This record gives sequence, structure tokens and C-alpha cells, in this order.
Amino acid sequence: MLTIRTNIGIIGPEILSRIELLRNPSEQLKIVANDVLVLINERIHEKGLAADETKIGTYSSQYLKFRGDNGRGGKTDVFLSFTRQLQNSLDVVQTENGWGIGIINDSRLPMDNFLNKKNKAKGKTRKNGVTNSELIKYLEDKYKKKIWSLTPGEINYAVNKLNALIKADLHG
Repeated sequence: MLTIRTNIGIIGPEILSRIELLRNPSEQLKIVANDVLVLINERIHEKGLAADETKIGTYSSQYLKFRGDNGRGGKTDVFLSFTRQLQNSLDVVQTENGWGIGIINDSRLPMDNFLNKKNKAKGKTRKNGVTNSELIKYLEDKYKKKIWSLTPGEINYAVNKLNALIKADLHG
């Protein structure tokens, strides 16, 4: 008589649970979105690069003086990070299909808090009420570039990272 012993009862549910992860890769997508957000912030706010991986632009001499007067240095490359409000408004957000990067806070703090102490003393005021999404559109129109779109390298990173996470989940 032939006897067959198997561990299918033990490993079967484990394999099924790993496969179930693939039906709803929400956690993997959230990890990828967080990683890509870091890449976007580094590209835009540290390197000053648009989605086509060229310089966003160059600050005018008048704006460079303004930046210098407010302790923001004299680099000519555009980094779009004067108050960090725009940078801090982007985060990983849940979407209908998983996770993505979006604006979590569309309102901006009044600019008087930081920028306009000198102008206020001179009797000048600055218009408040521009939202972060309006500012993103304005900046992309001004510099005639997609800035917050993903670069081919960022897309490639996201695909490779997701594949690696799925592979790790499948193999335990």
C-alpha cells in the first residue's frame, strides 16, 4: 500500500493569502507612492528640475534680491521652496484605485506671516487666497513646463519597486 504525506493543508492557506495580496495591492501601492513623493520633492525642491529633467527656470535679479533679503540665499536656479507650503501640501492620498500623490492642504497660510514684514512696514500688501492647486497651475504655465508630472525615471522606479514588493510578498 502506498502512503502519501503532504503539507498542502499547512502551506495551502499561506499561498492563498499571498495570492490574495495581489488582488488588492493597496499597501504595496502606498509604499511606492511614498517613495515616489520623496523623489519628486528631491527633483523639484532640491535639484530644481521639471518633469523633463531640465532646470525649471532661473530667478530674476529682483526676485533674487527679495530672496536674499528674506534669508533664502542667492542661488539663481528655481527650486519653488520659499516657504515650503507648496512642498508640504503634497502627500500620499488614497484614491479609487489605490494610492497616489495629491494635494492634502489646498489652502495657503497668509503670506504676511513670513514674507511681508518689510512690505507691510512700507504700506504694501500682498494678495492672499491663492490655493496650492492654483499655484501649481500658475507655475507650470509661467515656466512652460510640466513640473509635478513624473519623469520617465520616476515611473520606472515605481514599476520596479512595485514588482519587487509583489515578488517579496509572493516568496515570503
